[in-house]
Amino acid sequence: MWSCKRAKTQRLYAATTSSRYNHDRERNPSQGKKNKTTHVNCRRCGEKSYHVKKGVCASCGFGKSAKRRDYAWQQKAGE
Repeated sequence: MWSCKRAKTQRLYAATTSSRYNHDRERNPSQGKKNKTTHVNCRRCGEKSYHVKKGVCASCGFGKSAKRRDYAWQQKAGE
């Protein structure tokens, strides 16, 4: 008797919370503002990480310096 009542309560709680979160996501107006193109393909590396407004590639550093963007933490240890 106790386990049946507890399971029924858990199912009811799961049903109400999932529908509430989905409903909030559908009504969120900030999601509709994500229609601007910020990153396009880079001329130097070809990755889709060239920021149009900044004029800098996040992957290779094109537009910021003539040197390639490279850091020691990008390499695996021992290489």
